[in-house]
Amino acid sequence: MNKNMVIGVAGLVTACGSVAAQPQIEELGWVLEREIDFADPISALYNPADGRIYAGDRDADVFVVNEDGTRTQVGNTAEVGGLAVDPRNGDLYMAEDFPGRVRRIAFGTTTAAIWVNGFDSGDDDPAGVCYVPEDYVGSLFTPGGMALTDRGFGSANEVWSFQTATEQGEAEVFDDGAGGELVDPFDIAVRADGLVVIADSTNGLQFLIDNGSGGGVVVPFLTAPALTAVDGVAIDGRRNDLFAIDSDLDAVVRVNIATGVVSTVISNVGLGVTEWGNVNIDTGPETQRMVVSARESDKIYVFAAVPGCNNADLALPFGVLDLADIGVFVDAFTGANPIADFDDNGIFDLADISAYIGDFVAGCP
Repeated sequence: MNKNMVIGVAGLVTACGSVAAQPQIEELGWVLEREIDFADPISALYNPADGRIYAGDRDADVFVVNEDGTRTQVGNTAEVGGLAVDPRNGDLYMAEDFPGRVRRIAFGTTTAAIWVNGFDSGDDDPAGVCYVPEDYVGSLFTPGGMALTDRGFGSANEVWSFQTATEQGEAEVFDDGAGGELVDPFDIAVRADGLVVIADSTNGLQFLIDNGSGGGVVVPFLTAPALTAVDGVAIDGRRNDLFAIDSDLDAVVRVNIATGVVSTVISNVGLGVTEWGNVNIDTGPETQRMVVSARESDKIYVFAAVPGCNNADLALPFGVLDLADIGVFVDAFTGANPIADFDDNGIFDLADISAYIGDFVAGCP
């Protein structure tokens, strides 16, 4: 469990002197690290190969964001539907919606080579794409490969797998045919233990499970409250929950996989319609980053969770355990904030208090 002090920013004074809306951090443990102006961003992500932000422009190309906020084109494409990175080497894979194909941009190059284009005959609309962990133990995808949704605009909604070692070689994992289990599958997330979740903008979150015959079957993931416009989903690599974005809520939310309970992480993001795959997570060894794209406000936000010296170190200055840390824990505990659930069982009780006291007394290394 990552436990840190929130540093919130209430507003931004524009050149005209008015106050522009800013995202509000609702879940303890996150800070707004960077705000980037970017027109119509799609699936912005953090690339661990160089520590930079890459994003698609829905109506243009794929860009890397420079330190000064300017952007440099790294791939010439059209109708970007989703973007994913191979964390082992920094290669980018982008789903091209209307052209019906996936392109690869090898790290350090600006050539967007066609990687997969042999989907079903007819109208193919690849959208969400994600990396499958190397330690994946499920049966639907290949470890170290990619998972992909086809949003079926004019044809069947489908899920595909393809390889990162060789081009083409795509395999169909799910086809809803006339079943209608999926309507607008904008994004997909795969966890190492075999969990697969689809973000369907119309039908909410869906589990994809093995049907026992070499393919998958879709089962609704009931959440409380229901998510009515969920356009992106990602795995929280530290707590194994889900992060999702919901355009109707205008928020990034956390979804407890065991209970389906939804809690707000970031509110007032500035989301519009069809925020395709616009939440991405990088779980680094020291800092976890959440990259959120907001097409309505033409922004990319980078949120970071920087660990303290131990689980009791919740407040600035990090590395010092004092009354400020105790105050944050008390507020989190009385407010049923997940940061105070030290045993991760969804119950706030004496066990959590005892665990916090133990960490506090142990002190910083």
